[in-house]
Amino acid sequence: MSLKALTQDEQNLVLKCLHAVVDGPFICDGDFHALFGLERSEVAQVAAQWPNVNESNEDVQLAINNSMNSLLIWLGWQDEDPKKGESLLRQWTGASAEEIKRVFEKWRMRDGR
Repeated sequence: MSLKALTQDEQNLVLKCLHAVVDGPFICDGDFHALFGLERSEVAQVAAQWPNVNESNEDVQLAINNSMNSLLIWLGWQDEDPKKGESLLRQWTGASAEEIKRVFEKWRMRDGR
């Protein structure tokens, strides 16, 4: 996993995903730790340290991985109105689910996953 392998725009998208899961309507407080293995405040701390994050730190890896993954899973649960879900995701991240997935996969490929 390496942010250095991502373009500046892709790195900005990762940061927006961190902010979206911390501040947005995507994950309730009761589910946050179970989904992330981190507290909301710990993910917020990773975002606040951006771009000076240490990717060898497991908390940083979890925050990045689980923010992007959780947003994609959340969108998959929007059966009643997927267009509204996509619109909300775009509002918070500036990107489509397809773009988030592409960047997520590119970031994950750096460690052979």
